[in-house]
Amino acid sequence: MKKIIILWASVRPAMVYSTWQDWLFKCDNKERIDIKIAVATDEQKQKIESYNFNNCEVSIVIEKSGYPYAITKLTQELETDDDNILLLLSDDFFAPNHWDTYLYSQFDNYDGAVFLNDGYQSTAKIGTFCITLACLTFRCLKKLNKIVFHPAYNHFFCDTEAWQNFKALGILKDNRDIDNTVFEHRHYVRGGRLHDEHDAKNMNNWDIDHATYQNRMKLTVNERLGIKNE
Repeated sequence: MKKIIILWASVRPAMVYSTWQDWLFKCDNKERIDIKIAVATDEQKQKIESYNFNNCEVSIVIEKSGYPYAITKLTQELETDDDNILLLLSDDFFAPNHWDTYLYSQFDNYDGAVFLNDGYQSTAKIGTFCITLACLTFRCLKKLNKIVFHPAYNHFFCDTEAWQNFKALGILKDNRDIDNTVFEHRHYVRGGRLHDEHDAKNMNNWDIDHATYQNRMKLTVNERLGIKNE
């Protein structure tokens, strides 16, 4: 039986708690969900462990700060059944009702990645594309060399590259023109949540990450993901 594995990198334990309570409330089958969370400090780890989430593992990532590096540590270390569904979550995403049943339905007779609409992405499939909420099978993750949001980035543009990589490898299902299901991204830019000190710190990386993106787009998808040519 397929499971859903939540991979989550965060430095905001209280937000993890409140967000995950909302996801659990809207879930149909909690027993089929595992959650793996990466944090930056022992204090954050202890705080999240005190919440006693079911089927939850918490690890500390200290080698490099930022979501892309921490989430890549989780994907690189993950081993599970090929058909299990992975959802790479962050603090300010909120699910629709019956979200787990919806995700299972998306992978009926399908193996790859699904473009989840976060409420900001155009359903007309035009404009700037980025995979803000990655959802894929473990088999698909292995096709990406277990890299979704590349750790070359500090924060920004890793989701834009993810879309480029998914499309280049032909592993992305995008039904947003006929499917109005939204996984709401309550981003501070549009007033979805309060701007905090972590957001302020991340803004320092915009120009650096933009330059990284421009340079990495000169590489082939296999070069970007470290995939050896056959």
